[in-house]
Amino acid sequence: MQYGLNIKIVKWNLPPHTFIKLNSNSSCKCEDYEGGGVIRTDKGKRISTYNINLGKGTNNCAEAKALQHGLKWCLSNEMPLEHLSSS
Repeated sequence: MQYGLNIKIVKWNLPPHTFIKLNSNSSCKCEDYEGGGVIRTDKGKRISTYNINLGKGTNNCAEAKALQHGLKWCLSNEMPLEHLSSS
């Protein structure tokens, strides 16, 4: 039996000058969800990261809550957010 290798190159794009970018994601293990994210500058420098336990729920709900957590952080710290990404 042969297995094929499928490689996909992914590039992280910088936000416009003076703006920041928020990337978030979630995962599930035995119906227990967690979410997290990273906030970076226009130079790619990490400003903040987070990892939160989201409890029981659906994958879509966990994705939304992880993104919401990052948005709240950006707003409370008056960050000039330009781009959001969730996968």
